[in-house]
Formats: sequence, C-alpha cells, structure tokens
Amino acid sequence: MKIGVDEIFDQIINICVDDLDKEDNVVLKNIRLDLKANYEYDRSMGYVAAYQYLYECLLLDYSDNYRQKALDLFLVHQYLCYVYFETGSMDDLLCNDSDIKKILNLMLQCFSYYRYIGAYEDCINLYELVYEQKIWYLFDKNQKMKIMKETAKSYRNVGDFRNSLRLYFACIEFNLRGDWIQKVELLLKIGKVYRNYLMQLGLAKFFVEEAYKILKEKGKENPSDDKERKYRVICLDTMGQIYRDEGEFDKAKDFFELARKTYGGTGGRAVAHQVLLKYRENDDFQKNYKEDISTLFEIINNMRQKPEDERGIGIRSIQLGKILFDSKEDNIEKAYVRIYEGRTIAYRYNDIKTIIRSYKTEAELMNKQRKFEEERNFSFMAMKIASRNNQLVLENEIIKEMLETCDTIDSVTKIELIKRRKIIYRQLVDFSKYTIELVQKNMSNVFETNRLTEIYEIVLKDFEQIFDELNKIVEILDVELDNINQKYVAYLDTEIKGFTYKSILHRFKNDLPNDETVNSLINLCNKIKLAQPEMSNDSKKIIKQLETFRNIIAHIKTSASETLKEAKEEKEWFSLQKLINNGIQNYIYTQPKYEKCIKFHYTKRDIQILVQRTLLETAIIEIINNAFDYAELVMSEEVIRASFTYTINMRIEGEHSIILECLSEYFEKHIADAAFLSINNGIKFRKSTKKSGSMYGFYLIKMLFADFMGGRVEAIQDINKVGIIIKVPISLAKIRIGEGDKENGSMGIYSTKRKI
Repeated sequence: MKIGVDEIFDQIINICVDDLDKEDNVVLKNIRLDLKANYEYDRSMGYVAAYQYLYECLLLDYSDNYRQKALDLFLVHQYLCYVYFETGSMDDLLCNDSDIKKILNLMLQCFSYYRYIGAYEDCINLYELVYEQKIWYLFDKNQKMKIMKETAKSYRNVGDFRNSLRLYFACIEFNLRGDWIQKVELLLKIGKVYRNYLMQLGLAKFFVEEAYKILKEKGKENPSDDKERKYRVICLDTMGQIYRDEGEFDKAKDFFELARKTYGGTGGRAVAHQVLLKYRENDDFQKNYKEDISTLFEIINNMRQKPEDERGIGIRSIQLGKILFDSKEDNIEKAYVRIYEGRTIAYRYNDIKTIIRSYKTEAELMNKQRKFEEERNFSFMAMKIASRNNQLVLENEIIKEMLETCDTIDSVTKIELIKRRKIIYRQLVDFSKYTIELVQKNMSNVFETNRLTEIYEIVLKDFEQIFDELNKIVEILDVELDNINQKYVAYLDTEIKGFTYKSILHRFKNDLPNDETVNSLINLCNKIKLAQPEMSNDSKKIIKQLETFRNIIAHIKTSASETLKEAKEEKEWFSLQKLINNGIQNYIYTQPKYEKCIKFHYTKRDIQILVQRTLLETAIIEIINNAFDYAELVMSEEVIRASFTYTINMRIEGEHSIILECLSEYFEKHIADAAFLSINNGIKFRKSTKKSGSMYGFYLIKMLFADFMGGRVEAIQDINKVGIIIKVPISLAKIRIGEGDKENGSMGIYSTKRKI
C-alpha cells in the first residue's frame, strides 16, 4: 500500500495537544504515527523537499503554540527517521552535494526536538546510528558538539551516566581553544551529573567552582550578552544549591540573591530557591507564609505564559504542594491537587526525576497523616520507577527513608531493600573509579597539575565516604540475615513443641505492673524522702531502681506488642500464588536485569491455594537467589540474560499434594550435572551452592517444607533442566474452589483443611 507525504501530514495535524491534555498522564514521546512496515513511502520529493514542505506548513499553522509545534516537529522527524534513516542507508542522502548542508542542519534540529519532548531513547538511537555513518564526518566541530551535548543529556536522563560523562568530557576536549562560554556550560553540566545523579557533592562543587572562576576572569559583572548572563545565573544558582545541600545556608542565600539580581526582572528560578530555602532551614512556618505561597504561584503562572518553560512547572508544583500541606492553614486537598498537577506535567515530558519526587512527596504526606499502608505503596511506586531508570541517588534516599520510617515492611522485603542499597553503593563506588579514568584520559590538557591533584583528592574522599557507607550497609545486612536465620530455626522449633516464645512473652507482659503503679511508688518514695530526711539516700536508690524497672517494663510491653503483631501476620492465610509472585517481584527489584529470565506457571484448575505465611516468602526468594547466584558462578551476565531460563511451576497433584517445581535451564549438560550435584549437597549435607554462601539456603528450605510441614524437598534433573521439587501436603492449606484467584467479589465455596 502506498502512502505519500500528504497522508503523513494529515496524520500529524490531526493530533492536537489540547485534546491530549484531557487524558491523564499522557506522555508526548509515546505518541506515534501509523508508520507500517508494509507501506510504500513516497520518496520522490526527496528528504529535503519533504521536510521543508511539512516544516513550513507547521510553522504557518502553529507558530503561536510552542508545545504543539514541538510535538508536530517531533512527529515529522519520527517520520523522516523511519523512512530515511532506519529503512535505508543514511549515506544515500549524501549524493547531492548542494543538499548536504541542509540535511545536516535539519538533522541537528531532530536531536533538539527529540530531547525536548522527552524521547531520550530515540535521541540516543539516532546518535549511535549517525556516529557509525559517513555523515558524522561532515558535521563541523560545533555541530558535533551540539549533537553530543543533546545526546549526553539524553544518556543522563535514562540513567546511563557513564556515557553521559564520556560525551561531556569529550566535548571539553573538543573545546580546548574554543568558546569560553561553552566551556562554562560543559563544566556546569558535568557538575549537575555529579550533584544530582551520583551523590558526589565534592566533585560537583569542583566543576561548578571552575565554571564560576572562568566567568569571573572572562566575563562582566553585569553582562549584556544573553548567553553570558544565562550561564552566570545558572552558575550562581547551582553554587547556592550546593551550599544549601551542605547545610551552609548563609552562603546559599548570598548566591541565590546574586543569581536573582543577575537575572533581573522576575528573578528567575533563584526566587523559588530563596523561598524554599526558608522552609528547609527552619521547620517553623514563616510569618510571611502567604506571601511565599503567592510568589510560588506567580512563578508557576509565569511558566505557563512561556510554553517552552512548561516542563519546569512539574517540580515547582510539587514543592508548592508540600508547603501547602505543612502549613496546615489551607485545605489538605489543595496540596494533593498541586502534587498531582506536577506529576501530570512530568509524565507529559518524561521527566523521570520529577515523577519519582511526586510519589516520594506523597509518601511523606501519608506518613504525616499516619496512613502507613498508603505511605508504603507510594514509596514502593517511587522506588520502582527510580530503579527502572537507574536514578541511584533518589532510589537510595527512598529506601533509607522507608527503612527508617515505614512500619509496614516485612523482614523479607527489608532484606531485599538493604541488598538493593548495597548494589546502589557499589555502582557509586564504580563511578568514583570511572571518574579517575576520565580525568586521566581527558583532563590533563584542561586543568593545571595542582587542579588535577585536587580532583584526585576529591574523588578519593568521595570514594572513601561512599565505600564507608557501603560497609555500614553490609554490616546491617549481615545482622538482618542472621536475625532472619535465627528466627527461622527458633520459630520452627517452638511451633513443633506446641507453643511460641511470642505467646509466652505476651502472657508475661500482662502480669507486669503498668506505668501508673510504678509512678505511684516513685511518688511515695519522694514523699518519704521529704518527710524523713534520714531515709533520703535509701529513697534515692529505690527511686532509681523503680525508674529502671519502669523502662524495662516499657521495653517488654513494646516488644511483646510488636512480636504479637508479627505472629498474627504469620498466622494469616495468604494466596500461595501471591506469595510466589511477591518473592519473584522482590528478586526482580534487586536484579531487574534478569526480569525476562523468570517464568511463573500456576495451576490451571479453577481453585486458589491458601497457606500460612510462616516465612514462605523467605524460602521462595532464597530459592530464586540460589539459582541466579549459582548461574553467575558458571556463566557471564550477558549469557544469563540471553540463554538462561528459570521457571517456577505450581500445581496440585491428585488430592494429596501441592507441587512447586523450581527449574533452571542451562545451555550445556555438564553445567546442569554440576548444578544438580551442588543442590543435592545443599539439601542433604548443608553445603552451600556458592563459595560465599551462608549454608542456610537449601538446608532451611528442607527444614521448613520437609521436617516441619511433613512434605518432601528433592533435587531434580531433566537433561539441561535442574532444580528442586517441593511437595507439601494439602492438609496444610485451604483450597478455595469456584472463582479461582479473584481478589474481590464472590470467592466461591471453601474447602477448609487442617491448619498448620
């Protein structure tokens, strides 16, 4: 089927941004033209003529709507890339020398519109394609730098910080004897990567200070040149943010004020930072709170007047929402409206950091309202988005806050969160090493020897700080793992004997005196001390002992309440399918690279299996961890992702057993044979499948399912498929018949078996 330029143009003009705004969370980069592989495209007008035709029509119709024009031109380039760059060779466009300059200029625009609309992956793909073609060598130095800067920003926004830094440093090399303003811009962009994305504030400060030093040497105090003024404002504003992050609020205020004066007029974003700094510096609400709120509203409205600034509304709206909530002077719903507006705009432009911050802020507000379940859900949402997009600093912040404040996290998930923090810090340590490589390779001609030495010192200091934090996290994880393993054995042991330490503790708690009784005894001793001075010393000793006793009682009662709550949760009935899914999702969260390797197949019969939680989640995730840890011993990560499959099957065997089959499929039989032997050693002889293993894994799985539940755990092998088969008696479960695994509505008929 033939399709011409006119038909493509009709598709484009029928997409209206104002109509899309009526939908929630529309993402502009996801809007796609109907470009089918079996279409025959009309190339008779040629690349340049087709583009010029569409471009001029769009400028004519939409010159007053920046966002609509940006979307339309993104769609135009989407069409051109599909027809000319993907389905044919780019070098074929270079036949006519007179058109080459036009082609290069149009391609430069393509990178700008892709990046603006949030189509970062498209921008990166186009760069990687262009870089491999002859056309790359036809761009001049400045054009190459423009493409590299746009692509570096796209790499940064998708979490590929190595390539982002590599391109920024390469641009500085290109610019050794070039435009000093451009060098300032590049130093600021490098500083932004280190400050916002890699938690290396020392390095960020170094590069921003270097930019500021150049501005003071080369520039003017009150520059008339728009470009120079722009980067002077960004530099001053960024210095203010760094000092704010370091807690030096007075210095931060000075730089924000300088940025505001240099910007002139409305003052730019420094005004927002000045307002926000007051509420960060002091939790007490300012007397001029209403004036500050009015200022933030005005900033947001000014952005609305300039559609090219619209994406900036996202973060400002979220910050405004948080202040509205904390003030307690306005309706709380107004705060949530602002946060939702910020999130909607962030989704529109694929602004991942702002999307994450919107969910993170909402979690904080839920915590303040003591809505802990909702807090947990929003925190997990923020964390998963951060993990998928490699936003290391934000993800680390969220996990840290969850571990410190969230009361609804079970111990299994807690362990996985701590493991994830280990992975994050290891990545940050690697980036410290990578910086040394980049500086050695790219910076020897840019900085003097003493400044290079300073960079090395900063990197090493950041490295030591991050590495020290990593070691602390490892220690915490080791303690948590040990607690879980001890709890595992203790719980099984006490349950077999017919009682639990939790019930004993709870009964003992009820026999202890309450605070009122102890306080009355302390008051009595104080009266005796006053009435009988000769008894003063004895009274003091008794009072001290009573106060100690009161603290001990408080601790016992708190501990009893917590452990009883945990015991109650373990006694509840849970969907076995849901527990397995939770275990899989917990593992995928810590190792997202292996997501496509795991398959879960559950029973096709119209039933639901309910079991008591009793550390089943721990067992399930331990089984998955063992499988992939062993795979990493014998295969590279690339091979695992390409060839390795891990399958969990769940079914009912006759009327007697619930069956779980957990199978790893290796691509070579000798690896499968070795894996089978290793699993057998783990089950029968408590030997770890890994050199650094805990020796708890398969042994405790056998203890739970076989010794305690009366089932069977065996190693199985079918040619290249190796794993374990777990058989648990149906007498230890509830079977729900009728409506399968539906969570809501009618659940069908119950068939209740004996409880554990």
